Amino acid sequence: MAILLKKDIDWMVDDVANPTVTSLCTFPIRVPIGDDWYSLNIDMFGKELDPVRQQFLCHLQRHIATLTGHVMCQVFLDPPLWKPMMEFCCNILNAELVKEYTQQCVLESDVI
Repeated sequence: MAILLKKDIDWMVDDVANPTVTSLCTFPIRVPIGDDWYSLNIDMFGKELDPVRQQFLCHLQRHIATLTGHVMCQVFLDPPLWKPMMEFCCNILNAELVKEYTQQCVLESDVI
C-alpha cells in the first residue's frame, strides 16, 4: 500500500467488502509523438469479463473526458480476458490494436 500511495496512480475496486475487480491506472501522460497525444496504462486484476470491462470504461471516463487529441491505452489483464477485451475495444470503442498481449507493469516493477 505504501508503494501505491507514493505513486500518482488512480485505483478502483468494484466492492470494498468483497472485491472481484481491482484496477490501477496512471493519469494521462503526454506522449511526444505529435500534438495532443496521451498515454494511459491500466492494470486490471479480475477474472470476469463484464466487471473488468465496466471498470475499464470507468477509468476511461474519468481520465479522457477532458482530453482533446489522441489517447493510447495499454491494458494489462488476465490472459484469458485479453482477446475478448481486445475485441470489445476494437469493435465497440473503435480502437486500433497496436500491440499484442503484454504482462502487467504499472506497479509490479516497484514491488520486485
